[in-house]
Amino acid sequence: MMWQIVSQSMDLGRRCKSWIHNSVEVAFSENPNYLHAEDVSPHSNKIIPVNFAKGHEQMISHLAALVNDEYIAIPKEHDKLIVGLKTGVVNKYRLDKELSSYNDLTDALRLSLKYYNVN
Repeated sequence: MMWQIVSQSMDLGRRCKSWIHNSVEVAFSENPNYLHAEDVSPHSNKIIPVNFAKGHEQMISHLAALVNDEYIAIPKEHDKLIVGLKTGVVNKYRLDKELSSYNDLTDALRLSLKYYNVN
């Protein structure tokens, strides 16, 4: 089974909530007043904050597993994402932003796959 990425924004479609790591809740009329990302419910909010400082290890290892097991196919027109993945340097499960290219695209891919599970 191959999962094809169809846009640089890594939109997973209507069935998914929007999972982001930037605080844009105000633009969507959601309450930005919370102490921890874990306090925000996906049942009452469309936008769920993700703490990269706490979840980076899981997200990078999950991305690596999906790529290594060939669950992800990236169309060649997404050349910047492909370059970002090829140049990505990971030290202790942390993406080295200074040695890698197109970090935002790599982060967007990691984030979009955070809740994508293969059974």
